[in-house]
Amino acid sequence: MRFIFLKKRVYLFYFTLVFIFSSCVSTQRIFDENVRYLTCKFELIIPTESGAEKINGIVNIEKGKMARISFRAPVVRSELAVLEYSTTGLLVLDRKNKTFAKSSYPIMNDKGIQVVSFDSFERIVWNAARSNKKKVFLLASDFGWNAFGSATIELYQFDNTPFQQRPLRISTKYIESSINSMLESLGLF
Repeated sequence: MRFIFLKKRVYLFYFTLVFIFSSCVSTQRIFDENVRYLTCKFELIIPTESGAEKINGIVNIEKGKMARISFRAPVVRSELAVLEYSTTGLLVLDRKNKTFAKSSYPIMNDKGIQVVSFDSFERIVWNAARSNKKKVFLLASDFGWNAFGSATIELYQFDNTPFQQRPLRISTKYIESSINSMLESLGLF
């Protein structure tokens, strides 16, 4: 009888150890220097007089090559706009108005978008992933998106699984514009 009691105590002890160690292990992936791919979701939160407007999307980065940000419609989840940062410049596609704009670095629009280089943009997102926080909040101006004023960006669900990025194709229906004109048409300044 005493042997059974001791056996139960040993099992309880091991179960407690396993429980304690398993609760200490993080489920987040480590984003070290060797990781080449990064995907995360984001939410752009723009303060308005009646509360806040939220725009969701996805960020995909292939280290040292390109970063693509896809803005999605809140309910139907269709793509509203795409920003593609490459090592040489920025391509902006406005799916709603069927326009696009290209610009090389540095992009220094006083009110709209300010990006010095691809590396500076890429570094911000990689640092957020390496923080090992579930959610990271940044100002839109940290991304160089000054057109959104005091808006914040929430980055979450970081993942380093490799992905295959399809080339961004611009349909012949799209009209080339400037970044300034696109921001004006969106009512941002």
